[in-house]
Amino acid sequence: AVVSTQSTGRFAECSMEGIRQELVERYQAALESLVRDPDVFPVVMDSCRRSGDGKHPVTDISGLFTKLKEHNHYIVIATADCDEGVDMFLDDNDVRDKVDFVMCATSGKDFPPKPSAVSAARLCQHFGVSQEDTVMVGDTPTDINFGLNGQFGLVVGVSTGVGSKEELMRAGAHVVLSDLSAQLIPEMERHFQGK
Repeated sequence: AVVSTQSTGRFAECSMEGIRQELVERYQAALESLVRDPDVFPVVMDSCRRSGDGKHPVTDISGLFTKLKEHNHYIVIATADCDEGVDMFLDDNDVRDKVDFVMCATSGKDFPPKPSAVSAARLCQHFGVSQEDTVMVGDTPTDINFGLNGQFGLVVGVSTGVGSKEELMRAGAHVVLSDLSAQLIPEMERHFQGK
């Protein structure tokens, strides 16, 4: 029997991690081309919006952001999402006026995507804050890596999103919280108390 290795030959010499990465890259490339299609994108966004109907948010984003602003914190959203997805989030949670900066997939070369240490440093420079005094909250290992690569003072995983507590701790989160509204500000105060 003859087996063609023309399209899969690269997998023969890859580790399982290499194969996983190759499949992720192929999937992402295919997905990006679909999302950029002007006929497909509105359907995808409408589907995303409808899938949230009747569901309650995991935390009170507006209340949390209000508390953070009352404590004079900057709020930055760093996401692999596109502009439209971020706009939908800001509007659906009524937090547009509370967010100071958005770094998304379409932000361009000045802010490479997470987990880039370059973007982490540029965000801190933009606001004149040290990386050691910065808190990063995320629900994926990539988010955690962004905080670690950026040498942020506190890297918080949130277990109510994509990643489990175990995955986020393995990725290096300093702490993993299950309720941001109740736990984030006390955790920040505890962490930075001596500074």
